[in-house]
Amino acid sequence: MSDGAPEKPRHFNGEPDSEVTKRGQDFLQWLSNREEKNIFVFAHKFILQELTGLDNFKNVGVVEMTLENNKLRLKEDAVIPASYIEGVSDSEIES
Repeated sequence: MSDGAPEKPRHFNGEPDSEVTKRGQDFLQWLSNREEKNIFVFAHKFILQELTGLDNFKNVGVVEMTLENNKLRLKEDAVIPASYIEGVSDSEIES
């Protein structure tokens, strides 16, 4: 094992659901305490599924959300098209 590497690295599949839920709730609480109104978040789809309850995230997608009462929800007046949750096509990137 390399220097500084944890003995038991955390992996989503090996982590108890209760721990994943707690980390998600801690993250949402941290977000809600920020003074910024717009925050860009990168996350694995499994974490986004845990935070939102949605299951239609693809590997690389973009979604605009709002944080209300410590819950993430799809933004109704989003600038980013809702279909981008499934990823952006090459033709959309090139235009």
